[in-house]
Order: sequence, then C-alpha cells, then structure tokens
Amino acid sequence: LFPYTPLFRSDIRDVEVINNPGAQYDATVKAVVRIRTKRQQGEGLSLDLTVTDEQDLRYDFNKPNAKLGLNYRMKGVDFFGLLWYYHQDYRQYSWLEETTNTTKLFHQVGPYTMTWRNNQLTYTAGANWQISDNHSVGVRADLTHYLGGTNKVIYDEDVFENDVRIDHLYSEQTSKETKPLGILTNAYYNGSAGKLGIDFNFDFLSTEINTDRENVENSLVNDDFVLSGSGTESRLYATKLVLSYPVWKGVLEAGTEMTFARRHNTYWIDKPSIADTDADITEDNIATFVEYGADFKRWGKASVGLRYEHTLYDYADDKNSDYLHRSMDEFFPTASYSVLIGNVQTALSYSLKTNRPSFFAMNDA
Repeated sequence: LFPYTPLFRSDIRDVEVINNPGAQYDATVKAVVRIRTKRQQGEGLSLDLTVTDEQDLRYDFNKPNAKLGLNYRMKGVDFFGLLWYYHQDYRQYSWLEETTNTTKLFHQVGPYTMTWRNNQLTYTAGANWQISDNHSVGVRADLTHYLGGTNKVIYDEDVFENDVRIDHLYSEQTSKETKPLGILTNAYYNGSAGKLGIDFNFDFLSTEINTDRENVENSLVNDDFVLSGSGTESRLYATKLVLSYPVWKGVLEAGTEMTFARRHNTYWIDKPSIADTDADITEDNIATFVEYGADFKRWGKASVGLRYEHTLYDYADDKNSDYLHRSMDEFFPTASYSVLIGNVQTALSYSLKTNRPSFFAMNDA
C-alpha cells in the first residue's frame, strides 16, 4: 500500500536473516530480515536526491522514479522528510489454454493481455530523538497521494466442442481506480530500565480505494455490456511490546502484540441476477508470547518459546443478511538448537505455523 523509505549501504550496520522466527513473531511469518542501522554522526543539514528510469525495450513502457530526502540533525534529534514520485507501467502478454472435461470436451484457447498504469506521490515526515544511550523515541507519518490508475484486461479466445469450433469470445475489462489520501503513522520507543529492555511500537493505517469497471463481452452467440464498481475503506491499529531480561546464560523475552482491523466493502453490478454487497468486516488479533534463548558457547545455542493468539472475526452484509462470526484460540510452540561442528554449522528447529487469507483474497469483486 505504501512505498518504503530506501536505506543507503553506508547507513547499514549489519543484516540478520532469521529462517525460523520465534514466538514473538506472528504465526504466519516464515522468515524475518533484521536490518540494523548505524548511529548517525555529525550535525547539520543533509540532502539525498535519487532519480531512476526503466525503459522496456520489448513492449516500450517507461517507469520513472524520483526521491528527494532531507534530514536535519542537532543534539541527538533528527528531523527528516521525503518526497517520492512513482510511476508504474506493467504489462503481461500470455497465451491461455483451458480444457473442460464433461460428457463433451470443451477447449478454449487464445491470447491474454493485461496492462496496468498508475502514478502516486508519497510525502514522509518524522523525527527521531536519541535521548541517551539507553533511550530513544521517534515518530513518522507517510501520506500517499494516488494520482490515478487504469487497468485493462483482454481475453480473446476460440471455443471448441469435441474439436469443432463453436464460438469466439472477446472480453475486455477496463478498471479505473481512485484513492483519497492514504495515511500511515508509526511511533516507537526503545530503551532500558536497569537490566530490563523495552521495545514498543505503534502503527495506524488508513486507506480507501474506489474502482469502476466496464466489461464488454462479445461472442458469436451473444453480446453483453456490464458495469460494476467496488469500494473499500480500511483502518488498522497495531501495537507491539517486547520486554527482555537476562537470565542465566541467555535472555528471557515476553510481550504482547495486538492488531485491530476495520474494513468496509461495497460492490454493485448492473445485473439483477448478481447481488450487491455492503459489508463491514472486523478482525481483532491479540497475542502474548514468551521465549527464552541461551548461548552454551561450544555446546551451541538453544531457544524455546510459546505464542498464544486470540482471533475474533466478524462479517456482516446488510444487503444480503449475511453474517459470520469466528472466534479462535491457538497456541504456537517454537524450538531451535544450533551448534558449530568443526567448520560445519548445523541447526535443528521446530515451529507450528498457520496461513490466513489476505483481505485482497476476500474482495467482494
């Protein structure tokens, strides 16, 4: 939904790849990349300007991209801003073949073309304050200004019944998207109180997308013209707190992670045989976790953890009297052990994961 702020190589201290994320991570996460940045030195004003352009030589589309970043540092406080213009031009050309086996054999074959173009501007502003070596706080806001996007999909197929051509289907769908200003904000605190480490994050996300579609469907048997549209309004509140404390030969971590999602979906179509929708979706995820990891030197490293997740899901469509309520409570254990044998690094790990559909997969359209 929102572009990331790029890091320059000189800003990076180290990169860590975690192939078996522990209990503090969501049960859908398969791997984690941790990028630690260097503490910035010096004071004053800095400027970063990056302009790139990609030109496709086969299909002749163009993707310009420009970023302008400013940073002002004084006495441990950073004020930063970023302006990013992004143009996307994507095309797909495929050849599709589909076979349906019933009492007769149906075969559809023909080209598929998809083009997608959009433009957007992102405005970023924020501040970081390094209060001391043990305390730092920060806040950031990203505003995404969507300048419009158009998607076109074309199917052009011959239809065969038992190897005899019976029809030719041509379908063209044009979708136009509009989005009000999108908002993403983040606030954090990282520090310690004695031996107790504290890591806290809070995020808020608000987006809205409205899509109008025109479908032209032509065949040797029947022609049709269909209008439809959909809209989504989404809000997300998320927070995570991790407390750490040294115990024996390692560190004990415990904390909580909470996400609260609110989404409103609408869909309409000018065909009475297909129902319109006006649905409200809420999804709340509340998790607690505890994990202990120890370093036994030449005997290796080991960790064990447990994550508990409570998920509450509600779906209500006022136009169709459709209601769905789900409440789930799940435990996700993790364990790992690694040791260096000579020059060979070995590792054994166990974790229980789950998979949940994305909001896009549940789109009414």
